Amino acid sequence: CYSMYNLSCFVEYLMGSKKYLIVILVSMLSTTGLPYIAYLLLGIGAHTVSGGISGVIFGIIGAIGALYLFYPTQLRDIARNLGMNVLLMLFISFIVPTISLSGHVSGMIGGFVSAYIILYITKRKRQKFFYSS
Repeated sequence: CYSMYNLSCFVEYLMGSKKYLIVILVSMLSTTGLPYIAYLLLGIGAHTVSGGISGVIFGIIGAIGALYLFYPTQLRDIARNLGMNVLLMLFISFIVPTISLSGHVSGMIGGFVSAYIILYITKRKRQKFFYSS
C-alpha cells in the first residue's frame, strides 16, 4: 500500500484526477480480464488467481512508462530508478509460484495502454487547438 500511495500521488499529479481514475479502472479490469481471456483462448493459467491490488500497482508503473515516452527528459531519473525495481518485482513474480505473474504483467499492460491513449488524445487536442488558432 505504501508503494501504491507514493506512485499514485505522482501519477495523479501529472495526469489529473479523472485521467488517473481511468488508468486505475483499466488496470483493475486488465489485471483479471487479460489472464481470463488468455485462459479462454489458450487454456493457460487455469489454476491461478490474478486479482489484487498488486496488479493495479503494476498498472500505475505502466502509466509511468507511458508518461516517460511523452516526457523523457523530465522523467529520465524516475524511470531509471523504477526500471530496476520493476525487473526485481517481475523476477520475484516469476520465481514464487503463488504470485500471479500474469496478473502483474496484465495490470502493467492495462496501465500503460490506457495512459498512452489518454496522453496521445490530450496531446492531439492541444496541437489541434494551437494550430487552429
